[in-house]
Amino acid sequence: MPARQLVPLLKNVNTEDPELRRALDLLLAWDYWVGKDLPAAAIYEFWFQKLQTNVYRQRVPERAWKVMQEKFSTERVIDWLKRADSGRDRILLQSLEEAIRDLKALMGPDMKTWHWGTVHMAEFNHSLAKTEALKALFNLKAVARDGDGFTVGNTGGSVADNFQQRTGASYRHILDTADWDRSVGTNVPGQSGQPGSPHYADLVAYWAEGRYFPLLFSRSQIDQHTKNKLMLLPKGTGRDR
Repeated sequence: MPARQLVPLLKNVNTEDPELRRALDLLLAWDYWVGKDLPAAAIYEFWFQKLQTNVYRQRVPERAWKVMQEKFSTERVIDWLKRADSGRDRILLQSLEEAIRDLKALMGPDMKTWHWGTVHMAEFNHSLAKTEALKALFNLKAVARDGDGFTVGNTGGSVADNFQQRTGASYRHILDTADWDRSVGTNVPGQSGQPGSPHYADLVAYWAEGRYFPLLFSRSQIDQHTKNKLMLLPKGTGRDR
């Protein structure tokens, strides 16, 4: 994870600006958990994006900038910054100052209220939702997400997408080959694709929080936990009433 390599570079950065000092202290005390409710996670993510841009800006000619923009190599950025020189601290601090300015404009002046999940969200917009009525029928409320494109579970998003999650799995399962009934899964938004069904969006909370539901395998376990059955029978069999 880039944070583990980049944040320690701030240890020797000095500033007399109290706001920058608070942000530095939050980052240096941070445990690198990119939690949706953490101010430090929000500061880091905005700072990281600014840092990549500023590092590349110094090295890419203006005529090539449009080609390189948003195509940054994180490994190259880290490598460049680890080569300590007189300009490194200036870039680190400049990027943090720009990040704080954007965060204040977006989330207000109180650093304690800055949450990564305010911008890092997963949306559920249906492809058929072209009118306001259809949006109300098909679309679901967006959910705040932990992590980013470098964390376990990959919930990546870019500045171009306003940090919304654009990558990562909508379905996962963990299979226990020693006991199939202990297998679990997660899915989103629900088991049913029918709006209005109680199962249209009932798995959003599980998925959003990284929780799993049982993937039962044996007939006895399935029968024991079944709540409803949907039977599709051919017409004329005598059981189609």
